[in-house]
Amino acid sequence: MGSFARREHQFLAELGLAPRNPGSFACGAWGGSGPVVASTNPTNNQVIAEVVEASARDYNEGMRACYDAAKTWMAIPAPKRGEIVRQIGDALRAKLHHLGRLVSLEMGKILPEGIGEVQEIIDMCDYAVGLSRQLNGSIIPSERADVFPLPRQPVRLFSSPDPPHRPSIAGFLHRRHRQLLEGSPPDRPRLRPSRHLAIRAAAAISECPCALLCSATSPGAVSQPLALTKRQIYRREFVRVQAASTPSLRARPAPVRHHSSAGGPPPALGSQGATLAARPIYSSPWEAEARVEGGGGPTARGSLSQLPHQVPDLLACPNHMMMEVWNPLGVVGVITAFNFPCAVLGWNACIALVCGNCVVWKGAPTTPLITIAMTKILAGVLEKNNLPGAIFTAFCGGADIGQAIALDTRIPLVSFTGSTKVGLMVQQHVNARFGKCLLELSGNNAIIVMDDADIQLAVRSVLFAAVGTAGQRCTTCRRLLLHESIYQTFLDQLVEVYKQVRLGDPLETGTLLGPLHTSASREAFLEGIQTIRSQGGKILYGGSAIESEGNFVQPTIVEISSSAPVVREELFGPVLYVMKFQTLKEAIEINNSVSQGLSSSIFTRRPDIIFKWIGPHGSDCGIVNVNIPTNGAEIGGAFGGEKATGGGREAGSDSWKQYMRRATCTINCGSELPLAQGINFG
Repeated sequence: MGSFARREHQFLAELGLAPRNPGSFACGAWGGSGPVVASTNPTNNQVIAEVVEASARDYNEGMRACYDAAKTWMAIPAPKRGEIVRQIGDALRAKLHHLGRLVSLEMGKILPEGIGEVQEIIDMCDYAVGLSRQLNGSIIPSERADVFPLPRQPVRLFSSPDPPHRPSIAGFLHRRHRQLLEGSPPDRPRLRPSRHLAIRAAAAISECPCALLCSATSPGAVSQPLALTKRQIYRREFVRVQAASTPSLRARPAPVRHHSSAGGPPPALGSQGATLAARPIYSSPWEAEARVEGGGGPTARGSLSQLPHQVPDLLACPNHMMMEVWNPLGVVGVITAFNFPCAVLGWNACIALVCGNCVVWKGAPTTPLITIAMTKILAGVLEKNNLPGAIFTAFCGGADIGQAIALDTRIPLVSFTGSTKVGLMVQQHVNARFGKCLLELSGNNAIIVMDDADIQLAVRSVLFAAVGTAGQRCTTCRRLLLHESIYQTFLDQLVEVYKQVRLGDPLETGTLLGPLHTSASREAFLEGIQTIRSQGGKILYGGSAIESEGNFVQPTIVEISSSAPVVREELFGPVLYVMKFQTLKEAIEINNSVSQGLSSSIFTRRPDIIFKWIGPHGSDCGIVNVNIPTNGAEIGGAFGGEKATGGGREAGSDSWKQYMRRATCTINCGSELPLAQGINFG
């Protein structure tokens, strides 16, 4: 092959590539029994190398092994899986520049972008390593609780029979429960305990709150707890425990002094026949009173005071708890596109692997060498750690392999990046078998420039957003909305910087615009220009293909109405539609008027405009930027769009949850069976 004979392409051998390469990595081994295809260089349309694609038989054998390997991989602790991904990141670092050159050679993006794409996978590996120790579930308060824990500090009984100025313990717990539900901070109670009878809380309030568990105390003695059930609360019954039946009450008997309306001292808690009793106060179902009866003396009574302020979470129940548990899905299918032939794999595979899933990858059919080189690096890490190679399975192939992934019930989640048309078909296949889809589809992204914007900053941003990667990013700026007061000034500056864009070999230093990926893309560009002219578009700059061996076209600026049908479609090339607006409301309506909803940006210095733009009446896209381009997203945020862009979210934030299945678990450790919603069934 010509490319292997050229000195500047000797790095291909360093990546394990040969003039002819097997394109199926299945069952931990390389093979391929499908058709032979050629990978070509879009700069000159010369063949780089040949690849033997995977067949249906290769796919079935590989998927069987991948499905079996999932049982091994998901049993490894998540931090250990993170260690494997860390090693993958290190292996990619060692080949960063070689892989970046391969991306530029086979895809056509300039070398800094090619290296940046590989760096993005390395960053994803680092991100996933940290994530492997943070796949956290939630502990959820259960309303089924029998008993809630309380601090074991004394809660004093007051001498007043019904002191309205002192909130009761039950009332406090009821209020605290409401505060927890509302997310309010707890009260800091002012405690003024009585000098007389003491009640110690051992536990309290069931069913938010409907029962009280307390015990009488005297110096050196603690009684058997006394419980009020929900039924007794509402019936306002007294529940009594004989002091004589509780050995702890007889220990160190001492009289408890208490003033009562009957006069005279109450009985000692340790005396024979004394009874501790409690019931709700009639004025409120959330208050309770306690008293000591019998033993030959008068009754002492009072209400329970507020708890001390060191109160734990009253919703943590020892007998019932509810929690979320996240478990792996099993196998995740990843179908990537030519424009980011390896970065999108990193978004998905790094997260999927630390979440405990095996990965089956179908790379773009026109970038098979990148698929093979990336897979060789990942396979080497698995082999070094004595892990099944089938944990990561890869196929070079066409639509037949993609369709097999979409239809395969062994793959619970399929991530697809590509056109809206094909993505819709993938979604229909996956949904028909009740699988899940992660779709990253077309974008028709707009930049709005307000009259107060920094013009130079906006011009530089538009240049990168519209011309970078030859307009073949899903986040490429395709529509430029200029305020009428700066319209001509901005356009004049933009045309001048377009004239300075250097076209050429993407591997050469200084090149800003490489070729389109295929000759078919070049033809689609020319057809698009004809359509633009037929719909009233005015070519302000560019609009032609470059006569050469490669797939080069001019970066193009078009003045056109926002209502032109061609504006609503995605022309995958360096074509920028320019239109003017008068008000922010009009600009937002134009931004939101297309079916796609991936990325958007506004340039302004006014905070009121910024917050309207990012708010509910602003952009309807998944990426909403201010004073930066529409492209060049960071991995820390969730990447994806709305509407016809598919609604998927990949990379950062909480995107990891899509790669796992959530189970809500309620656990009963007790002997009672309280039902939710207060249901009493028999």
